[in-house]
Amino acid sequence: MLLKHCKQHKSVFFTNGSNGISSMMLKKVKQIMGPCYRISLLPKRVFTRILMLFSLPTMSDDEEEAAGGQQQQLITLLQVNKGELVFPNYKVNKKTVIFCDRDELIRYEEARQLENDIFNAIESKNFELAKELYINAREEFEDQCSSDFAKRASILPPFLKRYTSFHVYIRCMTLGVEALQRLRQYKEAVSLLRKLLKQTAFCQDYKGRWYDRLALNLEQHLKQPEQALKAIKSAISDSNVRVGHRYSLLTRALRITKSLEDTDEFRQQILKESSVIEAPKVVIKGRLCPRPILGRRNVFISSSNTADVDDVTILGVEQLAIEHYKEEGFPEGIHGEGSTFHSIYGLLFWDIIYDGNIPDVFISPYQTHPLDLNSETFFQSRKDQILNHLETLRKSSHEEIKEIVKTTWENHHGQASLVAWDHFSDLEHVQGLICCFNSDVLCGICERLAKDYRFTRSGVPDLVVWNPETFKVKIVEVKGPGDKLSSKQILWLDYLIQLGADAEVCLVEAVASKKLRKETSKEM
Repeated sequence: MLLKHCKQHKSVFFTNGSNGISSMMLKKVKQIMGPCYRISLLPKRVFTRILMLFSLPTMSDDEEEAAGGQQQQLITLLQVNKGELVFPNYKVNKKTVIFCDRDELIRYEEARQLENDIFNAIESKNFELAKELYINAREEFEDQCSSDFAKRASILPPFLKRYTSFHVYIRCMTLGVEALQRLRQYKEAVSLLRKLLKQTAFCQDYKGRWYDRLALNLEQHLKQPEQALKAIKSAISDSNVRVGHRYSLLTRALRITKSLEDTDEFRQQILKESSVIEAPKVVIKGRLCPRPILGRRNVFISSSNTADVDDVTILGVEQLAIEHYKEEGFPEGIHGEGSTFHSIYGLLFWDIIYDGNIPDVFISPYQTHPLDLNSETFFQSRKDQILNHLETLRKSSHEEIKEIVKTTWENHHGQASLVAWDHFSDLEHVQGLICCFNSDVLCGICERLAKDYRFTRSGVPDLVVWNPETFKVKIVEVKGPGDKLSSKQILWLDYLIQLGADAEVCLVEAVASKKLRKETSKEM
């Protein structure tokens, strides 16, 4: 993992780029670790199965995180044993048997290994190998579809289906789409996507991604706009296609209907559904760093620095924006993207999120969140609790909300959870932020995350800046030169503005240092 990280990042200290970092890192690790031994495959597999049964890996929707699941489990156990990591104190409540026998566990383990192999093949740009491996996964899936295990797996709750070989095989096939596209085999990719969409038992929350890819391949690569539009019509009538993917498909449909006849009625429907409030925009100028920095783009110099290029503070676009908003009367600011909203949600809804009375959502002592957090069953299972608590928050005074935050902070501070504790210097810091939101905005943010965390956890604006004295808060999406808003970012801004939040887009315009100094002198 360290070597992979080194290959992805450059350094100013090595002329031969990432290879120099990798060799230096490997040398240092060998010095620290001393003699190392490779475990034989058979005992290793037995050990990983025991580990899997003891603490099932959190199945991430991100393929890279999923590929490193077992390594992360071991690191987690080590950190817990050393006292470096503490998890929330919830009740482990297992009701459903996931693996009925040894064979089911082995099937799942083998599927996970296959997924890892496909991911690594794609990472190393060996797309032919990735294709070959995905075909193996597809054949395994098809061979087992009529088995009794498949029938049992298909009726498990969505968040437990993730621990079946069938779910993992579908993920393997999704990676297969990526491999086929890289090989420019678009007809095969379309055929595979249609097969994935046809099955209705596993990975239904992937449908938005599949439809998005299907429409793109049909329109751009196969030049079949009518078929692409047909796919989009199917997508927008599917309840599993939500938020960002839905908006992306609608905007694609708008482009397609411009060039097709007899689509006026559908176009009007799309225009109505895809209508969003455009967020206000502000433009700020930043001094580009006169010296290029390897591995970083859009690097700026703090406005407080002098012309001495040997003594400067290097800033990214978000830090530059925070400086700007300090001058605008917002002395506090966090560049946390989604983690800021997640933290607010976690602090206010801790007892509901970590309620161990819901069966099967906590099956291991090492979970940062319930297993169903990213599924629609999360809200369904806690609907009354969530709605009642939202109503309580709407009626609460600032002091009452502060007390809720204080209770969570004092009882759970530092625990690995949805809350990014290190974003806040102390309890008063986070209380000051939360009290700047009016009840509609605060409850609206929490309600959106509670109802559909899987599809709303990303796309949250970059910055939250506030003034605890005036109780003013601004939510800002920052874009550097050449950057554009994603579908999810557009929808979050639209949602926040509808709630009445002060939300805007901050566009950072890069100018040469000398030019900006001249403009500043003229203004003075």
